Amino acid sequence: MLKQLVEKCYVQKPLDMFSMTAGKLTGLDQSGPKLASIICRGIEQAKDVQLGELLFACGIYGVEEEEAWLLAKRFSNLEALYGASIDSLMSYNLLNEAVAVNTYNFFRHPLNVSALNELQTEGGLKVRHG
Repeated sequence: MLKQLVEKCYVQKPLDMFSMTAGKLTGLDQSGPKLASIICRGIEQAKDVQLGELLFACGIYGVEEEEAWLLAKRFSNLEALYGASIDSLMSYNLLNEAVAVNTYNFFRHPLNVSALNELQTEGGLKVRHG
């Protein structure tokens, strides 16, 4: 199904999944109205995410699930991570130096910041703390 979404240019970047409609899905092979409705409900539910889940999903090299939740606990929102220094990422033995540098670089890269902001503003992503 994802291959068909890409072939039909319905999905060109991850953000496009958040604007998926049942009408688009119904037109795909092996996807009727019932399945399309189920998928759209799942997409709506996926828009409500905890910060730790989002950080893990970012795929920052070295940030495994445990580290993602530790970051979420230490930093209350994405904006706090955008401004975090390497030292603050390493404080309280939160991350080792290499992972702290990777995390610091991830949140300084304009495309990453832009993608996260678009997910919130255009995609309707709601990031919860805790």
